[in-house]
Amino acid sequence: IKYMRDNGILIDGMTIDDYMAKYGDHGKLDKGGLQAIKAALDNDANRNTDLMSQGQITIQKMSQELNAVLTQLTGLISKWGEISSMIAQKTYS
Repeated sequence: IKYMRDNGILIDGMTIDDYMAKYGDHGKLDKGGLQAIKAALDNDANRNTDLMSQGQITIQKMSQELNAVLTQLTGLISKWGEISSMIAQKTYS
């Protein structure tokens, strides 16, 4: 219950306290009430898993883009070195 309060998890659009007040009998729920709570917790877990997967995909994409930039930069620096070497050879020969 504390987890549901802390994370704002709703059951049929109600907070856990409102749900317990409406459907609970002195802090007890029937099977249907417990299934509704389980469904709300499952939905929250699935949503968090989806967000985590999306975050991992974003990080992977950014990592690939960074690697591509570094590869291009390495090639550019290599070309600058070749050009500098050719200029130095022409200047001193």
